[in-house]
Amino acid sequence: MSEPPRLDFSINDDAEIHVKHLGNERRPVVIVDNLLRHPQTMLDFAGRGDGFAEDRSDFYPGIRKPLPDDYAAAITTLVGTALREGLAIEGAFEPETILCALSIVTRKPSTLAPIQRIPHIDTSRSDQIAVVHYLCDPHHGGTSFYRHRETRFETIDESRNQEYRKSLERQATTIGLPARQYIGGDTALFERIATIDAKFNRAIFYCSNLLHAGDINVKSGLPADPITGRLTATCFVRLLRQS
Repeated sequence: MSEPPRLDFSINDDAEIHVKHLGNERRPVVIVDNLLRHPQTMLDFAGRGDGFAEDRSDFYPGIRKPLPDDYAAAITTLVGTALREGLAIEGAFEPETILCALSIVTRKPSTLAPIQRIPHIDTSRSDQIAVVHYLCDPHHGGTSFYRHRETRFETIDESRNQEYRKSLERQATTIGLPARQYIGGDTALFERIATIDAKFNRAIFYCSNLLHAGDINVKSGLPADPITGRLTATCFVRLLRQS
């Protein structure tokens, strides 16, 4: 049986790049509209066979499907070239993709663990860039960024991690656990400092230790179908410093 045709994951030469600096800490988020030259490629790949599954090793509230190396290479090259200044990356480094997958949020709010009902960081490391590439309609919801009210932290790096965790543990007993729902704005523990709306073929790039959460529209029904669900491509790019 012949192999399927090679898919084109090339970056659009006419992609539009904007930078927003968020909150009191003024950390950058780079927004790239019209990211791929042929975004339909992503939908074609999503529809090839099954391949989506829940990964029980992390807290992502849905299913994922690994993306080809060609897409990962396009994203890492973009981080290392056109987006370097916008992301305030200094010094010599080699970008390396440590996760690159299609993702669909499917978990019902009533099944969420407490950690899935509040903003999160992907890592406390400061050398990792998170990428969310929206491949769905805007009504599925974009991504919001938050400030922890008690500590006033907007990023949780290694120097803040212990203080932040202790604060959350104390608040779980004094204020209580978060409601069984996806966070979608201000709460007793967090205040929203910015929202980036979803838009088909829009991608956002930001440091993985910013407090953030997806704006999940549960009224959509959270279907597992990549055509009707909240389909995104999620990547983590590690910046390997060169000596």
